[in-house]
Amino acid sequence: METLMLHEVTEEILQLDLFKYILTFDDGLYSQYFYWNLLKEIPTTKIFFIPTGAIRLEDTCRPQFEGEHGIFPTCYEAMERWFEGGDREAYMTLGEIKKMKSDGAIIGAHGHAHIEKYNDCFISRLEEFRNDNLAMVKWFEDNLGEIPKHYCFPFNKEYKTQRAVVHVETGIKEFYGKERKDVMELL
Repeated sequence: METLMLHEVTEEILQLDLFKYILTFDDGLYSQYFYWNLLKEIPTTKIFFIPTGAIRLEDTCRPQFEGEHGIFPTCYEAMERWFEGGDREAYMTLGEIKKMKSDGAIIGAHGHAHIEKYNDCFISRLEEFRNDNLAMVKWFEDNLGEIPKHYCFPFNKEYKTQRAVVHVETGIKEFYGKERKDVMELL
């Protein structure tokens, strides 16, 4: 089965035949939770890759779809607000993550700070990556009581050393990245 990559969820995306794919959702956006009550009815695997530093540590859940579609910032707008001003309103809360997990969603790792670049040399920034990885694992252990089994490379940029470090330090064996089909290709 082909794997599909989604970021923000929209009314148009929900019109697609999503049951034909393994669904992977990047970045832990609130729109993913907003439509969870519809998404969970699709009979296929659903993996939500969250950058743990973006998740709001609130044990609350905001409204979900009840017939009226929402308007949400794009993934890139949400990320810009988070990176530049610390605004994480467009991301899920811990309560929302827990609710989805209890309903059958798989919660996977997407780093802690969603580091985009390691310049041209990943090795030169290995310590930064290792610290980010340790923060991600600690977040999962502290908040979900487990180490994730799935990892998606931020921005789908994989470095062989990065894969090895994640595997050795966490035991994660399931990796996702640019091999996934972007849902936008179906619209």
